[in-house]
Amino acid sequence: MIDIPIKAVIAKGVNNYACIKRIEKTINSSTIFENRKQELKDILAMIEKNNSSDRADLAEISEVVWKNIQLCSRGYCSNCAYSKNCSFFKNEEAIKKSNIVITNHANYITNVSKWDIDGLIIDEAHKFDENLINVLKEEVKLKNIFINLEKIYSYVENNSYDNEIILEDYRNIIEDIKVNFMYLFAYIKDSAVR
Repeated sequence: MIDIPIKAVIAKGVNNYACIKRIEKTINSSTIFENRKQELKDILAMIEKNNSSDRADLAEISEVVWKNIQLCSRGYCSNCAYSKNCSFFKNEEAIKKSNIVITNHANYITNVSKWDIDGLIIDEAHKFDENLINVLKEEVKLKNIFINLEKIYSYVENNSYDNEIILEDYRNIIEDIKVNFMYLFAYIKDSAVR
C-alpha cells in the first residue's frame, strides 16, 4: 500500500463554465436575447443553488445561449467582482492544491507550464500529438503581433517625441521580440523534423 495522500481534481477548460458577469451583462442590456431573459435568470438561480457554473451542473442550455454566456478567456476576468465565487477559478485553486490532475490533452497543453503536479491522467491521449501541433500552429500566429509592433515602431519613429528614452526602450522591446520569435520558429522547425 502506498502511503501518499491523493488529492485528485478534474480540470476543465474555460469554455466549460458559465460567466456570471456575462450573464448579468446580457440580462441588463437590450439584445437579441430579450425573449430569453427569463432563461438567463433561471441559469443564474441554478448557479447559485448548485454553487457551480460548470455546464455539467446546469440544466440543458441551448448552444446559442451558451456561446454568449460561457467563460471565453481568462482575460475577460480581470478585476471581476465574481472571481471569488467563480467555479473556474475555484477549480484552478483546487488544481494548485492537488497532486493528480485528470484532464484532456487540449487542457493539459494549454496549462502545462502552470501546473505543479505529481500525476496526470489524460483523456483521449491518442490525439495528443495532433492537438499539440494544432496549439503550436496557433502560437505561430503570434507573428501578427510582431507585424503590429513593427507598425507601432514605425509610427513612433516617424513622429517626434521629446523623450528619446521611450523610443530606445521600444527598440529594445522589438529586438527582444524578434529574438524570441526566432527561437520559437527554430524550436517548431526542429520539433517538426523529429
